[in-house]
Amino acid sequence: MNKKTIIITLLAIVLLNVSAHGRNHSNVELTIRVSPFINDIEQMLYLYQLNGNTFSIDDSVRIESGRDKYIVHAYVPYETTIRLLFSKRGPQHMQILVRPNDKIVIEITEEDQQVGISQKRLLKGTPHNNAFFDFWKTIYTIGDERREAEKALTVSGISADEKDQLQAIVDSCNKMQTDFERDIIASSSSPYVVNTALNLIEENVPSEDYFGLVKTAYKRFPTYYPLQLKFSGGKWPPVDENSLKARQFVRSVERARIMQKPIESPLGDTLSIGQKLDLTLMDSVGVERKLHSYSGKYVLIELWASWCMPCIQAMPNIIYAQKKFADNFVCCAITIDKDAQAWKRCIEREGLQSLRHFKGTNETGEIYNEMKRLISKGTIPQNYLLDCEGRIIAINIYGEFLINKLKELTGHNNAD
Repeated sequence: MNKKTIIITLLAIVLLNVSAHGRNHSNVELTIRVSPFINDIEQMLYLYQLNGNTFSIDDSVRIESGRDKYIVHAYVPYETTIRLLFSKRGPQHMQILVRPNDKIVIEITEEDQQVGISQKRLLKGTPHNNAFFDFWKTIYTIGDERREAEKALTVSGISADEKDQLQAIVDSCNKMQTDFERDIIASSSSPYVVNTALNLIEENVPSEDYFGLVKTAYKRFPTYYPLQLKFSGGKWPPVDENSLKARQFVRSVERARIMQKPIESPLGDTLSIGQKLDLTLMDSVGVERKLHSYSGKYVLIELWASWCMPCIQAMPNIIYAQKKFADNFVCCAITIDKDAQAWKRCIEREGLQSLRHFKGTNETGEIYNEMKRLISKGTIPQNYLLDCEGRIIAINIYGEFLINKLKELTGHNNAD
């Protein structure tokens, strides 16, 4: 796979002015009511989409103590899933199936607290989400029965008859799931669910049979882009202005322009293009390092934390950039974690060791004033790209924008 296809295009910070701008281009409205379990701590709520390797945030809002209702917006070109992520407490990957012009009401309670992917039934304003929920409930139920039989097959000392009986259960579950997926492809009113069933069934049927199912699905939903992709053999049909890729690109450009505006810090001053930064940073073992020690290289100052999922999602692309432009570029990742051990565990767990890591908080967990002025309205991730003399040349530059900017600056136009 070409490395370009695995770069995550992430514009991982959505400030209030960006959210307001995005609402003018949205076609899905989500009203979220949260229980005291969710809103008794301050945290961020992100509404995002995950399309292949592309992670894009449509909107975000700060959860505040005592406030139980929030409204966020998204743009979808066709029926697809949006996801909710609570940064500290609440579901971290809740999927909701939506269509253009949906106005949805959802309640989030302690019962919805999940780290993995979750769904929710009977949401107001999106009845097609029920088909999505019911589909996965059936798939999970069949899968659980199959896994129990497969687990029992690994136990030593069972008789040949018991093995045959367990294998029969496994085979029956496989057939049951395939039959269920065939029925969904032929009858479901949701093109997204039909496309999902095709994804699951592909490995379990002959290629000729699979393409026949694709044709059936395409005939039922000929204008649905993912099915057009399958029917055309993996090539996207001509992309119009309402397509997902085109819309995401336009939205990314619009946000990138907004993010170049001067940043108002919590201390009341501003940071803008052309301003010089001269920081003293404290590394992971307590050694001070002056920012000007990186003189001669382009430097990305990246503000993040171990509990911030969008921050972590942005890291693979930054690591990619540091590797590709190693002679000319370095990233200084500054955490605002209060818990130093959580920070260090996250670096190890997420494979972030190649970045230069610094701590933006003191021993009591308070953020240094020098770091506070870098964080717009207290929101992360946040970054500043500096030229070789330490002047700001870009603010909040992520994904393909960072890569393209470094290509332009370094002259490495052929970098993958």
